[in-house]
Amino acid sequence: MSLSLILQEKNRIFISADSALSCKFNDDIYRTATNGKKIFAIDNNKILFMAGKMNLVNSVIDEYKALHEHNIEGLKELILKNVNENNNYVKDTEFLLQAILAVIENDEAVFYNIESVKDYKIERVTIPNGIGVYAAGIKNDIAMKAA
Repeated sequence: MSLSLILQEKNRIFISADSALSCKFNDDIYRTATNGKKIFAIDNNKILFMAGKMNLVNSVIDEYKALHEHNIEGLKELILKNVNENNNYVKDTEFLLQAILAVIENDEAVFYNIESVKDYKIERVTIPNGIGVYAAGIKNDIAMKAA
């Protein structure tokens, strides 16, 4: 189970994540380790959070880091490629993965969201004023209720 909490202002963004690794058995979630890496620094100006099936997450991260240019379109391409190559999952009903790419664009904090449960559409999130609080990952709805 992966969870990220995101605090966003107009010019700043903060992202946190847990380090738990887990597996699902008979609809119950069991923690298997506490040393999972889910946040990655990219190009000294981007932060990437990924949650989901760790074999997919790790493949996408490795391939994304190897790209010459790190943009959201390239990330989506790699996600779709890896999901299609690992077609042993039930793609329509199962949470496979989610990616949050945070960056400062023209002095504005932006994050992009791509997730399997939203058909891998790229969602661009900004906040004109105030503070935005978001949760990402598996069961993020429970975290948002607590926030």
